[in-house]
Amino acid sequence: MATDVFTESDPGRDEMKDQPTIEELQSRIVELEKENSTLRATASENHFEVMAELSFEAIAIHEDGVLLEANKQYFRMFGYERDELIGKQAITKTVAPESLAKIKRQVKSGSTSAYEIVGIRKDGTRFPLEIQARYTEYKGKRRRVGVLRDLSERRKLENSLIIEQRRMEMLLEAFPGFIYLQAPDYSVRYANPYFIEHYGQPKDKPCY
Repeated sequence: MATDVFTESDPGRDEMKDQPTIEELQSRIVELEKENSTLRATASENHFEVMAELSFEAIAIHEDGVLLEANKQYFRMFGYERDELIGKQAITKTVAPESLAKIKRQVKSGSTSAYEIVGIRKDGTRFPLEIQARYTEYKGKRRRVGVLRDLSERRKLENSLIIEQRRMEMLLEAFPGFIYLQAPDYSVRYANPYFIEHYGQPKDKPCY
């Protein structure tokens, strides 16, 4: 006499078969970490590009002298097209030879203080250049970002002020009358030659 045998599968065991192994979970975790890292790097890169283009100052990222990225103000400052400098040794093309050692010292020390060097444009023009560095994450790595300011106009203004100051001094020196500058404590801080000729040297002495 035949006997029918019925078996009933274990639902819990079937569900376990559908679960990923530890190795598969670890592999998936690694993949997710890579995806997150890529997303962070992309977000960081996009953030830099947006902020750099909105800036009125030249901004550049270098690595061992190679220009990784820069905004349009940077290329306009030096007179180069983008493809002439990106991915190439840009520092030797845009910095005067006598300033290269100073840049190397700043990079080596990790300093973020502003300092002044001599820049060179594509046409060979030399100009005073201020650089101030900051560190930021770019494409998954900590990078040194330089903010560059052309000091040419500032120097022109300073020179104009010096010339104007000297002109005023010459007028005061030659003026045939009494001119003196008195401080709140009544001491005389300046007196022209005409004053000194008649009253002697009153500088830093009270005059009531």
